Parts: sequence; C-alpha cells; structure tokens
Amino acid sequence: MMVDDLVVDTGAVQSLISIDAVDGLDIAPEPEDECVFMRRIGGRELSLRKRVNAIRCDTYHAADVLLDFGQLAGHEGINGLIGLDILESGRFVIDLNAMQLRSMTSSAK
Repeated sequence: MMVDDLVVDTGAVQSLISIDAVDGLDIAPEPEDECVFMRRIGGRELSLRKRVNAIRCDTYHAADVLLDFGQLAGHEGINGLIGLDILESGRFVIDLNAMQLRSMTSSAK
C-alpha cells in the first residue's frame, strides 16, 4: 500500500503512520506488537508498534521494519511522519535548495 502526504520530521525518533491512512489493512494488535507512548507537543499519545514486511521510499528499500501506527489528530492532510529511524538507515539527504529528499542507499536488511 502506498501512503501519500508524509512529513519529514527530523525531530521524530520513530516514524509514524496514521492508522486512518491504512484503514484498509485492518491494523490490529497482535501478541508480538508493542504499545508505545509518543511524546509530542500537547502531551502523550498511544501508538502501536508493528513489524511490517517492507517499506520503500525513493530508492531505499528495507525489509522487516518496525513502524508505529497511531492517530495524528489535529493534523488534517498529514498521513504520517518519516522519522530518524528511516532517515538514518536510508542515509537520506535533505536538500533544502531543491526541496528534495534523496536516499544514498538502495537497500537495507
């Protein structure tokens, strides 16, 4: 499934996908999942950390990745945050002159 309208958030340690953006996937807690609290402006929110088969962003591809799924209440039009977990592992470069995000790697284990 492709998720559009993600925000690059260099202040977020972990990436977060809006549970509403992946509604068709029927994301539900399983015994191996972890419930975690996110700290953000305005307090703490609960999210579900799940292992997904793979993610792809630009030329970066990673298998067997932990992602957080939760609510992004009050942030209409935003379906998730790309955090440092993905930015660092994909060796992403943020080019503010060209307003581009590029991966310096093509895959990760």
